Amino acid sequence: MRVGKRAVLLLTVVAAMLLACAGVVLAQQGGRGTSGEDSPSYGGQDGERFAPGKLIVKLKDGAAQEDLEALNRRNGARTDKAELAPDLVPGLNLVSLPQGLAVREAVGRYKASSAVEYAEPDFIRDADQTTTDPLPTNPPTDTSYTDGTLWGLNNTGQNSGTIDADVDGPEAWNTGGGAPGVVVAVIDSGVDYNHPDLNANIWRNTDEIADNKIDDDGNGYVDDVRGYDFANNDANPMDDNGHGTHVSGTIAGENNGAGVVGVNWTAEIMPLKFLGSTGSGSTSNAIRALDYAVAKGAKLSNNSWGGGGYSQALYDAISRANTKGSLFVAAAGNGGSDGVGDNNDTSPHYPSSYNLDNIIAVASTTRTDSLSSFSNYGSTSVDLAAPGSSIYSTLPGGTYGSKSGTSMATPQISGALSLLLSKGSTLPNTAPEAAAAKKAIIDSSVDNTCALLSGKVVSEGRLNVSRLVGGETPDVAPPTVCSTKPASGASGVARTTTVSATFSEAMDEASVEEVDTTTGKPTNFTLVKDGSTTQVDATVSYDAETKKVTLVPKTALSSRTTYRATVKGGANGAKEAALEKKPLASDKSWTFKTAR
Repeated sequence: MRVGKRAVLLLTVVAAMLLACAGVVLAQQGGRGTSGEDSPSYGGQDGERFAPGKLIVKLKDGAAQEDLEALNRRNGARTDKAELAPDLVPGLNLVSLPQGLAVREAVGRYKASSAVEYAEPDFIRDADQTTTDPLPTNPPTDTSYTDGTLWGLNNTGQNSGTIDADVDGPEAWNTGGGAPGVVVAVIDSGVDYNHPDLNANIWRNTDEIADNKIDDDGNGYVDDVRGYDFANNDANPMDDNGHGTHVSGTIAGENNGAGVVGVNWTAEIMPLKFLGSTGSGSTSNAIRALDYAVAKGAKLSNNSWGGGGYSQALYDAISRANTKGSLFVAAAGNGGSDGVGDNNDTSPHYPSSYNLDNIIAVASTTRTDSLSSFSNYGSTSVDLAAPGSSIYSTLPGGTYGSKSGTSMATPQISGALSLLLSKGSTLPNTAPEAAAAKKAIIDSSVDNTCALLSGKVVSEGRLNVSRLVGGETPDVAPPTVCSTKPASGASGVARTTTVSATFSEAMDEASVEEVDTTTGKPTNFTLVKDGSTTQVDATVSYDAETKKVTLVPKTALSSRTTYRATVKGGANGAKEAALEKKPLASDKSWTFKTAR
């Protein structure tokens, strides 16, 4: 949910209570927030939700827990959970407020204490999923994805997609399998750990004995043999929403001859549930989940959720995870209530917009290689993109289905990073290595078709797993025409216009400038009156730097006349400059109408 306009606060008790229930968001605009540039003070804007009657309080270094208890007694409150994140943010507490004490007022009271470093609402975060799509007509019957449903891994142009608009999964796997055991903490709605496509890849806490009602490993959680449910405070992180299971299948669906296959089928999924059945959860529980993941040695967490105001506590937790070399892969978000993606450079989406070296913010692309309409973006705040529209994966109860969202793009990145780690790359317990892994995945991304991500993400490209793990990335996609001038369907075009087409890649100059030796007219870039076969006498030239071919008529065009321009494709048409000399797959034609 995005930040709305600043609300006019009504100074009545009723209005204050309504605002406390509806939620208020920190007023922070700009790029990624940092501890120094963003005050954790509580603003007064509509649009964000937080847990009613809850407060996150961070004690100052040197302050005692008793200082908080004394403050609670003065306000009729109580400590709901002390030491929310003992491994990452010591002194962080969750406080329950008495009925009648509004969150806004409580923030001010607690901040005024000399023992408190900061106090803030417990903002609600949501799964970054936009839709649950209808099942495909031909679901895959095995992990070879022979029917092409898993287009994000291998796009051959199926279902009107763009060839090679994928993460190059097969090319990455051809470099050899990775070693098992890389743990990915899926901080989400839980995981169906019994799913036949996931059960063999569920992380096990070997320091804990199942069902003996004892905290064997002394971490504060009883019987947590396969992660934990922070939403319900028990050791059963079973998914009752579907989101976390879907994410997990994209990361580590098993290579078992059935259903789907993940980007890294040797990875282990650590189920950490903080989103409830509705797909929403509190910041405090997200922090507890991250603290658990880092304490248990997970070097990588998948975070397909966001929204809510700026939280200093969440920032601190992720920042401390960075010092221990733990990567935090985060969904860039799905825009506001209009369903259209927003610019995170100017309207931050948390947690992906925090300016931290270990956060990798992920946008979503479609099967035609464009930015998904719902996907947030940002030339400085979103790192790269990955397939996220109509992604087929696992669902609870041993089932499968398609979902869309930056939530679905994020696990593509997590799976790729886990594959990198499984092939011998390591992340020691220091921040520079986390930053290096982030740089590696950004640098290994590829410019997508027609530079459709230019100015949209830092890398200006899409995930390429093969390049990340040192494999070859063959150029299998034919060149395409990205744009034309005049635009298709344009009217009122000057009779002295030049006509041009810009390609997706460098073209063979001779093939686009080819001229019939008998007539002297161009053969592979032609202009005719619509409905005619008589070519306009013109010259054609190609500029390698701009990848543009230009046709200049030798005389003015007729007035109020529709013309058809065509760049010829096929075996005898315009070809790429690369060694393979692949031609345009088919002719590219468009029309325009001249002025009086």
